[in-house]
Amino acid sequence: MTSRLVAGGAFAAVAAILSIVGTARGNLIDFEELILGTRYFDGEVITSAGVNMTVLGTGHIDVEGFNLAGGAGNELEFFGGGNATGGMSAVFDFGADVENLSLLFAYGGGTANLSINGDTIILFDFAADLPASLGGVNITLTGNAFDPSMLSFDGVVSAFSIGGQEFNVDNVSFDVIPAPGAIALFGLALMRRRPRHRATS
Repeated sequence: MTSRLVAGGAFAAVAAILSIVGTARGNLIDFEELILGTRYFDGEVITSAGVNMTVLGTGHIDVEGFNLAGGAGNELEFFGGGNATGGMSAVFDFGADVENLSLLFAYGGGTANLSINGDTIILFDFAADLPASLGGVNITLTGNAFDPSMLSFDGVVSAFSIGGQEFNVDNVSFDVIPAPGAIALFGLALMRRRPRHRATS
C-alpha cells in the first residue's frame, strides 16, 4: 500500500513537470486587451499577454484596428522615428529564452529595424535587405512584406526587437524554453519519492 502511495506521488510529480512545460508552449500576443487608439511614446511600456514591450524612437506606436498585418482586432502600428535608426522599435521582454517565434506584419515603406540576440540590422528595403539569419537565428519571410506577411524565426531567441517608420505587427507567437533549474528540481523531487524497500531479516 505504501509503495503505491509513493508511486502515485512520483506520477504526480511527472504530471507537474508536464504541466509546467505545457503551459510554456503556444503563447500568443494579439494585443486584444489594449485600448484601441492608445498611443505610446519613447520609453513607455506596452504590456500584452504578460509580455512587456519597451517603445524606443522619436515617433509613436499606436493600437489600431486596420488589420494591415493580416490578423484580426487590435494590432500595433509603428510610425515615425529616425531614418538612421530604422524608425520606431518595440523591445520585447519575454522573461525567458523563447523558440518558435513568429509574427504577422506589414511594411509600409521607409526604414525598418530588427534585432535578435544583440545583432541589429537597419532595413531600407525590407524584403531585399532581410538576412537569412541574424543573431544565430534563421529567418523565414512568408509574403512580400508590403502585403500582410509573416516572419518566422528558427532558433533560441534571448533578446528581440522589431519596428519601422511605417510598420504594423500582430499575433506574436512563441514558446518559452523552460529553465533547466526548474526541470532539475522536479527531477530531484522524483528521486526523493522513489519507493523504498525495507530490508528483510
